[in-house]
Amino acid sequence: MALVPDQHGTGTNALLVATAERDPFCFGEGSRAAHAAAARAAGASYLELDGPLTFDLDTPDDLLEADLRGLDHEAGR
Repeated sequence: MALVPDQHGTGTNALLVATAERDPFCFGEGSRAAHAAAARAAGASYLELDGPLTFDLDTPDDLLEADLRGLDHEAGR
């Protein structure tokens, strides 16, 4: 299992599993820890990755941060 946590360190922004039957999917706050526990319980390898996928928009403050990073809708034009 490979996981990219959210910027808050509690959620999951990206998840790669070998099989969905063995590794249940978790959502929301606490999903990072739940995925790690599921991997341990299944005896699966577990890897956390860092990078741009850690940033997502969950709160109004995240919108402000996106603006500061230049991630507004005008950036792609």
